[in-house]
Amino acid sequence: HQGEFRFNDLWRAMPKVSKKVLIEHLRQMEIQGLIVRREENGFPPEVFYDLSEKGKELGPILAALDEFGS
Repeated sequence: HQGEFRFNDLWRAMPKVSKKVLIEHLRQMEIQGLIVRREENGFPPEVFYDLSEKGKELGPILAALDEFGS
């Protein structure tokens, strides 16, 4: 977890993922309560994503899985 990310920053960080697939996954994680979506009005409008408290609780679990996989 490194704070809020703009949609385009997330998309650029995953070059093999289409925008459509990323949007679908972000929506699903928002429904599950893992992330929080925030919109800022402007031109063009900006969308930001951040981990929710529930999402932050997964950090140690994911770190342990990463360590196990290594």
